Amino acid sequence: MQIRLIVKELESREDFCDLWWVSYTAQRKVFKEIVRKYAGVSEEVFEKLL
Repeated sequence: MQIRLIVKELESREDFCDLWWVSYTAQRKVFKEIVRKYAGVSEEVFEKLL
């Protein structure tokens, strides 16, 4: 269920989907915000996994 919610929100974000206009750093920030919102992963764990 969480994966579906994460993917749905990522797809709805214009600042994530445009690979040529948005920097990797900005995309990573958006990704982290959304995943942490639904999965409740701590900052430390998240950084180790990426």
